[in-house]
Amino acid sequence: MEDSFGMKKSLALFFLLCGFHALCWDWSLPPFYSRERFNSETELIRFLGPLGEMQETRSQSLYSVHPFWSYVKKKNGLGSSSSMDILWPFCFMRSSWFGDTRFFLLYYTTSSVNGGRMDYVLPFWFSQTGLDGRFSWAFFPFYGDMDNFLTYDRLRFLLFPLYWHADKGTVSGDGFLWPLINYDSGPHLNRWRFFPFYAVAEYHGKRKNRSVFWPFFSYQRYLSPETPGYGYLIWPLFGYSRIGSSEAWSTLWPFFSYARDRERKDSFRINAPYPFFRWGENQRDEEDDIFFLWPLYGQKVSPHIKYSFVLWPFLWNLENESSDKVTGHIWIFPFYWNKTVYSKDFRKKLEESRDLWPFFSLRADRTRFEFQLLNLAPKGFSAVDRNLSPLWKFYTYESKEDNYRSDLFWGMFNLSRYDDTRIIAVQPFYSYRKTGETLEQSFLFNLLKLSHSPEGGKIRLFYFLEF
Repeated sequence: MEDSFGMKKSLALFFLLCGFHALCWDWSLPPFYSRERFNSETELIRFLGPLGEMQETRSQSLYSVHPFWSYVKKKNGLGSSSSMDILWPFCFMRSSWFGDTRFFLLYYTTSSVNGGRMDYVLPFWFSQTGLDGRFSWAFFPFYGDMDNFLTYDRLRFLLFPLYWHADKGTVSGDGFLWPLINYDSGPHLNRWRFFPFYAVAEYHGKRKNRSVFWPFFSYQRYLSPETPGYGYLIWPLFGYSRIGSSEAWSTLWPFFSYARDRERKDSFRINAPYPFFRWGENQRDEEDDIFFLWPLYGQKVSPHIKYSFVLWPFLWNLENESSDKVTGHIWIFPFYWNKTVYSKDFRKKLEESRDLWPFFSLRADRTRFEFQLLNLAPKGFSAVDRNLSPLWKFYTYESKEDNYRSDLFWGMFNLSRYDDTRIIAVQPFYSYRKTGETLEQSFLFNLLKLSHSPEGGKIRLFYFLEF
């Protein structure tokens, strides 16, 4: 018994030493541990299947333990940037040449190299230091005096919504018991509101709006010499507007309305009732048409956009034309979506992406192709791709020019080509790697490794016995 126990300890120690020694070599045992060298500047190490990943390339370094922690550092022409996530999205840190950002639960802070800084404890405490060194703060809803906050140049409040004051550009406003009483003034406008009883807004030289017991009565007068006109609404009974050559009538607004352009007799638009039936032609120009029989079928055509749907929201099609390309989208909600970018004459396909949820995603352009299984979350969100996607992505195929990489079950099956290197692996049983005239083959957990090069051949047993 003692001899048997001693032999077991010796064998255990022997294989432990072999395993330790193997780490110093290019040892792989997917999915527990795998190491891939693509070239002298690119390396990928994975451990415990989809949980651990380390990747080194010329432009970035990535370290992650999904989904708990990840860190990536990138290099570009502007310098370097880094991102760290801890249980994303609950905690993340971002750093770049222009500043830093931190978020932890309800705490958010950001700072810039120019000296600006913001510290928020959502939704109560807000403070920031501007580039000029001015400090401003707010303790919602009791008191606040903040610069460049919520799209305003300056925002002040006391016991919100009791009182607030806002500055935006050349316009200043005061509000009491917001949104009931509010007054805004500036060089080009004056607005006053006692909601919902009375409101007036005058945009100097453009238009003047009034409402009484909104939304029951409102009146607009358009003052521009190019498009003079007026309009009124006695809701829900009747509404009428006449602006330039355009004329519109409505009843039970917004459900029933009719509009036309007096200068184009074939121009009209009908809602009867909105949004179920909408029909219009030549509304703004000769290519501005719409026909909706919602939710069964709809089509809208404008000079640069074509949109249609069948059984909304399940099947959509959108085509958007720019100066040098045409981008098409197809959605079969929620399972399939496709994006294709063509040249202006449709002769060249510049870019394509397809997603069949939750099964696969595909990305391709003129030089690169990517395919993955499974696809539980849309690609394109870097934090999702970095922290969550590896957990369910069990097969990937990537190609760029003449190089490709096919990987199944986190390295257990691998078929790759990088420059003059060829790799075939069915781990842990067999792996094949040929670089130039150098050939390496290994069998059964790398216990047997055969190497051949112009200098000669080698045989390695148990990771360290070489012949």
